[in-house]
Amino acid sequence: MIPHLPPVSPQSSSGAAQAERRRIDPALAEAWRRVQPGADPAAAFDALVRQKRDADATVRRSLAQELDALTAPDLSDPTVFGGPRSLQLLRHVADTLLPAIDVDEETRSVTLALIREEIEARVACDLQRQIDAPQP
Repeated sequence: MIPHLPPVSPQSSSGAAQAERRRIDPALAEAWRRVQPGADPAAAFDALVRQKRDADATVRRSLAQELDALTAPDLSDPTVFGGPRSLQLLRHVADTLLPAIDVDEETRSVTLALIREEIEARVACDLQRQIDAPQP
């Protein structure tokens, strides 16, 4: 049963208000049908809007998760980037890729310094592991 909606008050009888009322009334009636008898029509409408907004947010989160999954690398073997391979990759970035990128000189020099520092840290770490490893 569709609830009886109060008539539009004379103060809001302008054409725009009446058009807005005609637009909202069907949505309010739909919300009314979805709730228990005796519920406030305005509360039912608010609940319907909230439900729709929550459903839209879920879809957006799912889409964002799908995009992340598409762009994230799927590494079956994460050790590919460990040890000597990571040093090769860092050296390749520093020697080949970085000079080819169109960035200002300050950015290039800071990036190169960070990469060189990382290379030095990894070499030092590898040496320390070799020293600490038990000798047969």
